[in-house]
Amino acid sequence: CGDVDDRALEDAYAAVGGRSVLLGGTGQKCLAVAEGRADIAIMNFKSSAWDTCAPEALVRASGGKVTDIFGERILHCADPQSPATIVNTCGVVASSAEFTTNHDELCQTMRDNSHARELLKIWGLEEQETIQSILDRRQKQLIKGI
Repeated sequence: CGDVDDRALEDAYAAVGGRSVLLGGTGQKCLAVAEGRADIAIMNFKSSAWDTCAPEALVRASGGKVTDIFGERILHCADPQSPATIVNTCGVVASSAEFTTNHDELCQTMRDNSHARELLKIWGLEEQETIQSILDRRQKQLIKGI
């Protein structure tokens, strides 16, 4: 559970269900997932790529998964190209190996969520555009910065 009031974040928590626990920063949340103390962790939209870089390795090494709230891999760039920043503006979801299906379901729900879609407007999301097309364009722009 994160610590920021945001409708998209609240919707993500609701989509997962279960018991929410407020637990430290990004590293603590990911460590709890990697160690099996938590099934899924949803981070707020203010963590940085550097907050998630090493913890992501721990979660993945334990068989888990780490993406943004749309299910896209987090890309760690030293000097990201605009409109990207080092902030994980599309949030972070970490899940244990046993909960990757729940992870995928959450991300699909968020792709259809109007509050979450607002996060993609800086990437040029148009009303009639599909989420996948904007995510593909965003991913290409992010990869340019690597």
